[in-house]
Amino acid sequence: MRQIAALSHSGCSYVFACPNVPVFRARVSASVPGVSFVDMPHRSLSFVHIWTMLKLIHETRGPIVVHSHGRGAGAYSKIICLAARCVVIHTPHGCHFAAGAHRWFQRLVEGVGILLSGCTLFVSKSEQIEFMGTLKYGATMVIPNGVAPPLSSVVADVTRRVDVYFVGRDNWQKDPVLALFIARQLIQRCGNESRFRFHFFGEGLDATSDFGRTAIKALGSAVVMHGIVADVWSWGSPAFILNTSRWEGMSLALLEGMVRGAVPVATDVSGNRDVVRRGANGFLFSRDAPDSAVDWIWECVRDQQCYEMLRRSAIAQVLQNHSIERVAANVEKVYTGLLSLQVGRIM
Repeated sequence: MRQIAALSHSGCSYVFACPNVPVFRARVSASVPGVSFVDMPHRSLSFVHIWTMLKLIHETRGPIVVHSHGRGAGAYSKIICLAARCVVIHTPHGCHFAAGAHRWFQRLVEGVGILLSGCTLFVSKSEQIEFMGTLKYGATMVIPNGVAPPLSSVVADVTRRVDVYFVGRDNWQKDPVLALFIARQLIQRCGNESRFRFHFFGEGLDATSDFGRTAIKALGSAVVMHGIVADVWSWGSPAFILNTSRWEGMSLALLEGMVRGAVPVATDVSGNRDVVRRGANGFLFSRDAPDSAVDWIWECVRDQQCYEMLRRSAIAQVLQNHSIERVAANVEKVYTGLLSLQVGRIM
């Protein structure tokens, strides 16, 4: 949001084409007064909405940059790029691929998208390597994700209760089922449900969802299904932030947890391995060996000195390498370069 505010002061105007999610739009409006929105469907392709975007672009005077985030938005931006011949920047947020034979096809589709973009911004070096292993052409650069430090935070007391946060959604990529397996193993190891408390945040992770009912049945009072909330971190101070993704660009939830002192426990996949240093500020584990994550968390909560070292290292890692100010400055350079320092519109 800070990079948006910076560019709006330099003469650029912003239009957000996104689903009508009140929580998100309220945050954007608070950061950039006067920003306008265009409704877009959630995870579906609509040529009616593409036509609306094309008309808006046609009516706009001055240069235009379209910046898309994620696979769904990328599909829209590539069509708009071909139809309107405007500059497109794309941030994939992870090399999206399916299982089996579909994997290489989807990676090829993502790679071809790089060629249609004026610039592809990757949020981690390992994400760039994943993509460029499929297609070695196109203008790309890496600008690691960044987050703002909290105004204040409370240190978790793992001698009393261990809160573990999972922030994502109920889908194949984020794989909350694996997180549930780890939670169940830890509770069995502890033998006392009151010691561990697992919090699930995100789409499809509320108490009335299929996954939520399964989790509550398996863990009882040791699990809290929050669903979508305005501020994940207002619910307390987690001791650990758990990421079980099959792939990532660079998880903002992981960074936000770390800068608040939550020790990261994450799968050894692209994005995660750029942030988590095994044994130095957290733990990386193979998806084929989730028991290693269970063992590591269990040993960590029994060693206060080790936990404190990891907590401090996690905070330092984010503050030193993932500041939101650095991200905003680097993205602004890309925008202004493409706009040739002229007043324009960014979508």
